[in-house]
Amino acid sequence: MRRTVVLLAALAALLPATVRAHVTMTSPTSRYPATEQKEAPCGRAGGTRTDRVTVLEPGQRVVVRWDETVDHDGHYRIAFDRDGDDDLDAPVSMDGAWITPAGVEVLADDITDRGGGGSYELEVTLPRVECERCTLQLIQVMYGSSDPYYYQCADVALRCASPGCVDEESDAGVGVDGGTSSEGGGCAIAMPGDDERWSVALLPIVIGGLLRWRRRR
Repeated sequence: MRRTVVLLAALAALLPATVRAHVTMTSPTSRYPATEQKEAPCGRAGGTRTDRVTVLEPGQRVVVRWDETVDHDGHYRIAFDRDGDDDLDAPVSMDGAWITPAGVEVLADDITDRGGGGSYELEVTLPRVECERCTLQLIQVMYGSSDPYYYQCADVALRCASPGCVDEESDAGVGVDGGTSSEGGGCAIAMPGDDERWSVALLPIVIGGLLRWRRRR
C-alpha cells in the first residue's frame, strides 16, 4: 500500500510538466491561465468570456507581449474579433503555406519564432470601432505536429475616451482579413452627381442654339 501511495505521489509531481504552458500572453491580460491553451479558439473547451477585461480605445496602437516557455519551430498570429470569439479560426496548412480562413480579422501574421524561447512583443493597431465583447487572440503554430496550435486570448472592450473617436469612413475600406477591401480592385472612378448629369444632358441643346444663332447672323 505504501509503495502505491509513493508511486501516485511521484506521478502527481510529474503532472505539471505535461500541462505546462508553451506560450503565455502577458499583455493584454490573458482570459485563462497559461496551462489552458490547446482548445480553440481561446484555450479552454467551451470557454466563455471573463471579467478580466482590458479597456482600450478604437484605433489605438497597443503592444502585445508573450513568453514562449517551450521552444518550437513555428510562427505566431494575432487576430481580433469585434463581437465574441467565434470568428477566430486557426490558419490551415495548404501546399506548404499557412492560410488564414476568410472572415478572420488578422492584426499580424507570420511572426517568426526566433528559436530558444523567451519574451516577445509586437505593436499592432486595433480597429477603429467601439465594441464591448471584443477578443484579441494570440496563436502559436507549431511546425511538424498533427496538433500544432496553442491559443491565448484577451477579453477586450474598445471605448471612445472622447466623442468622435470613431471615424466610420476611415475604417470602411478595411477588410475582415486586415487587408484593404475593394470591389474589383484598381482605381476608383468618380461618378458625376445629379447637378453634373443635368449639365452634361443640356450641353448639346446649348451648343445647338448657339450654332443656329450664328447662322442667322
